[in-house]
Amino acid sequence: VTALSAGIGGGRAYVCMDPKATNYDTYPSPGNTACEYRTTSQASSSPASEATPSAVAPMFQFLKNLKQGERSADVMKLQQFLNDNEDPVALTGPGSKGHEITYFGGKTQQALIKYQRAHAIPGTGFFGPTTRGYVNGRLNM
Repeated sequence: VTALSAGIGGGRAYVCMDPKATNYDTYPSPGNTACEYRTTSQASSSPASEATPSAVAPMFQFLKNLKQGERSADVMKLQQFLNDNEDPVALTGPGSKGHEITYFGGKTQQALIKYQRAHAIPGTGFFGPTTRGYVNGRLNM
């Protein structure tokens, strides 16, 4: 379970970030109940025609600004986004596809600037409201 800063009104929202979980949601407080898992018996008892929660792609939203020098799960998500699009953070090693890290370093900043410029966003290397809004819109298309 990962805490994310809420954008409006302060406070925190807690998000299940485990790809094995059947849910991806925000909660008002931390705890093991934030991530939900389906057992093997539940999976086999579901009719084949019935849609299951794990069949639905989770929606992710960036909720906070990110800048060089920060460490967070959101930085890793940003690197994954950049690597899955046209602006990889690195071709090999830390930050490359499948090897994303939680540190927002120079390579992340340069990939972000390249992405911003390619999408008519000022190339500042700062993941603020303008870039965040654009990326959130692309994530959930």
